Parts: sequence; structure tokens; C-alpha cells
Amino acid sequence: MDPSEFKTNLDTSTKICLGYLIQKGFVTKEDLAPGWYSRFDQTDRLEANNFAAGCTFDDNGTIIITFNLNRPFDELLWAIPHESVHIAQLAKGDWDPQIGYSFWKGERYENLSGEDENYYLNQPWEAEAKSFEDELREYLENNVGGVKDQYAIVRSKLELA
Repeated sequence: MDPSEFKTNLDTSTKICLGYLIQKGFVTKEDLAPGWYSRFDQTDRLEANNFAAGCTFDDNGTIIITFNLNRPFDELLWAIPHESVHIAQLAKGDWDPQIGYSFWKGERYENLSGEDENYYLNQPWEAEAKSFEDELREYLENNVGGVKDQYAIVRSKLELA
């Protein structure tokens, strides 16, 4: 897959997830209107935390989703539903990540390593994103041509592991 097709596939899947979250009433089009974009740098930072992708704000306050190019495409595709929820959380103003800590609905929380056993328990933005993952993956798998085949491959790899 050439780089532009790779980016297009990831961005399209993310847009589909965000559309579904709009349909569910989780986020509004107006919340997402300022926009977001994806990029493929900062791989070292993502790799250090064992992440396939991550979301935050850039220096101008625009939402970004960064993909870890050290990971195979199927892992990046698998991460999209989770990161799409983070895009919505950022757009709504529920989650405000900082260096070393985050604000969730106005309350401060220390950021935990992805390896921490309390990663989802003690970071409500992560728990919320995780709670949507299966529903969003199922939506992509059942409603989007091409993605269905990709998710079938990912699921079979997970079952073999």
C-alpha cells in the first residue's frame, strides 16, 4: 500500500467512526467543525508507551491523531475506534491532555503509562474510549467495504495469539 493510500484508509475509517459517534449523539458536527488531522511522526513517543496511535492538540490547538509507523497497518486500523472517541472528547472539551497530567471534565488526573494496571480504571477518558471500541469496530466491520476484510484479518490474528 502506498503512503497516500495508507493515510487515506486510516483517515476514512476515522471519519466513519466520528460519523457514527455523531449519529449516537456522543458528539455534534459543530463540536467537530474546527477539524482534526492525522500525522505519522512522533513514533518514538508512541513506541515508548507501547501505543499504536494517540490523540492530543497541536501547538495551534487543532486536534491531531498520530499513528505509530512502527506498527503494522492492522494494529493502526484496530486503534482507530478508540482514538476516534478521543477526538470527540477533545472536540467537546471533556478531555484536556497536558504533559504529565490531564483534565477530565475539569478534574485533574495524573497520566499513567499504557502498561499501568490501572490505566483504564484511573483515567476516565480512557475508560470511556474503551467502552466504545467494540461497538465502533463492529460498525466498521459490518458497514464499510474493505474495512470488513481488514477487521476479519485482525480478529483472526488475535484469535491465533
